[in-house]
Amino acid sequence: MLKKNVLLLIILITSSAFAQAGSELADWLKKFPGLKIETIEPDSIFTEAYKIYFPQHVDHNDPESPLFYQLIYLSHSERESPVVIDLEGYEIHYTGSELSDYIGANQLVVEHRFFGESLPDSVDWKYMNIKQAATDHHKIIDFFNDFYTGKWISTGISKGGQTVMYHRYFFPDDVDISVPVVAPLNFSARDPRVHSFINRVATAECRNKVYNLQTEALKRKNTLLPLFKEYSIDSGYTYKMGYEAAFEYMVMEYSFAYWQWGDGNCNNIPSGAAPDDSVFSHLIRNSSPDYFSDKDIKKSEPFFYQAFTQLGYYDYDTTGFSHLLNASDGSNHVMYQNDLPLVFNAEPMIEIDKWLKNDAKNFIFIYGEYDPWSACQVNFGENKNCLKMIKKGGSHRTRIKSFPPEEREIIYDQLEKWLGMPLKNRR
Repeated sequence: MLKKNVLLLIILITSSAFAQAGSELADWLKKFPGLKIETIEPDSIFTEAYKIYFPQHVDHNDPESPLFYQLIYLSHSERESPVVIDLEGYEIHYTGSELSDYIGANQLVVEHRFFGESLPDSVDWKYMNIKQAATDHHKIIDFFNDFYTGKWISTGISKGGQTVMYHRYFFPDDVDISVPVVAPLNFSARDPRVHSFINRVATAECRNKVYNLQTEALKRKNTLLPLFKEYSIDSGYTYKMGYEAAFEYMVMEYSFAYWQWGDGNCNNIPSGAAPDDSVFSHLIRNSSPDYFSDKDIKKSEPFFYQAFTQLGYYDYDTTGFSHLLNASDGSNHVMYQNDLPLVFNAEPMIEIDKWLKNDAKNFIFIYGEYDPWSACQVNFGENKNCLKMIKKGGSHRTRIKSFPPEEREIIYDQLEKWLGMPLKNRR
């Protein structure tokens, strides 16, 4: 781990290709110590790309605290073009934001602290909070602002969209426009709005098919559980909670997962007369048990720590089939297996909600109508400086490109207005 007596910016060139690049951006980056940099192949819409490890304090309130390296992917086109900063909520891989293509922008993709490669030598969970993460992003923007001269647009998907909101709340002037995509604003570790949403989403016919599938699966536990065990063993999934509890949680998760990711065509849901293998295959396809596996729960530990302390989450409504549950109770506590005591503090989200209603500017919120996370969608009240677009029948996969042409034009027009320039691509 880096120590305080090491300058925050000490350049460590780890790629000879970078050292020989000779571009304006490469020459600028060489001036600043502390960055570990590799040259990578850019996406076709960019001319240069770099994998960068950016030093950050574990505790931004303490200049003596240790440093860790935060992973960033920088994709460059022109110094004077706008910059899209994609604030991811998890680990990252080199990818692109659709906004970068529409705008013709430079792009930064930022891994969230304490996920993926962006880890200190040892994790102290009390520093895994929205203010510390927002300060990470503020420092990155402040650094690259010395090179890029165009406007800044922050965006992120799901937890990344949440991250966009939190960053902008603490540092409202860092960027000019923010586009959170399918991002909830939760007020509880067991937000009840999710249950209400699932009970009224789409049509009564489709909701009944979802519920009946869950009920049927639990009634067939004696025959489906052996299939579940065999599938889990073949897939390498283990469960501290036990096979039966994992099976029951998979079935309870189905109603959320189906609407989150499905295409809304409930005619594909097996009926009560369907054979066991059809019911089981449908469950696995729509509510994979890996979500409840030990490996996935351990990998998701940073997320669940945040969810149960600040970000919020959901549990399971067992109404109507609780008598069919033997090894589970619908509580979401099984998703966090660390011994740390967790206390949810709703105050930060309540304050962000107030800010969105009164002071937030230049936000475009994107949601899918059938996505259960839309139960917790942002409500900015009478704030005329924000736009919300909800894709009819859309899921958690909803993006700007998902909207019909006439609705995409509304988004494009708003972006052009706030950018003060035409988009490069309106498609």
